Amino acid sequence: MQINQVIETYDQGAVDYDAIMKRYWHIEREPLIASLLAEARTNRTRCCGRNRS
Repeated sequence: MQINQVIETYDQGAVDYDAIMKRYWHIEREPLIASLLAEARTNRTRCCGRNRS
């Protein structure tokens, strides 16, 4: 019974992953990643009061 639940959970995760990839695969990743990194650095500066590179 427990192994069946693991398999079902894995299968649902694969379906969810596939749906996400189909939705977002066309996005240019370099600008997106750069913007996320810039936002993370900004948030870290605000949080910690200093800028770390």
